[in-house]
Amino acid sequence: MPVAHLLARREKQRLDDVLRAAVAVERRLAGLERRDRDDVAETGRQFAVADAHGLRQMPAYLAGLRARRAARAAERAMLQAELEALRRRILLHHREAEKFETVDAARRERERRERDAKARTAMAELATIGFALRRRSS
Repeated sequence: MPVAHLLARREKQRLDDVLRAAVAVERRLAGLERRDRDDVAETGRQFAVADAHGLRQMPAYLAGLRARRAARAAERAMLQAELEALRRRILLHHREAEKFETVDAARRERERRERDAKARTAMAELATIGFALRRRSS
């Protein structure tokens, strides 16, 4: 196999690997969003229960909620930074794969033109030989 083709294939494999990693990070971010929504719903339920029992403040629950949300915010920031880095790598590998595919396509086109030129030369030689044989026979 030509080198450019192998390099293009390797870049596509790297691109696929990076895309899979990006999808995994996006899933983790979606999980964080889902847990945030669940916390909001749970907070509403907790306040409804507290209100039903005449309680106005729930400092321990609120402190735990703040801690969980702060931890998720830090994890979200880390995941978003990782996702941005993966997006840059996706662009890099995509450009590299395109570059190698272009080189490979140019090589194939050059080879095709060379084959066509050789075929035309061979046909011209055969026509010349055929013409010479016809002249000789007449």
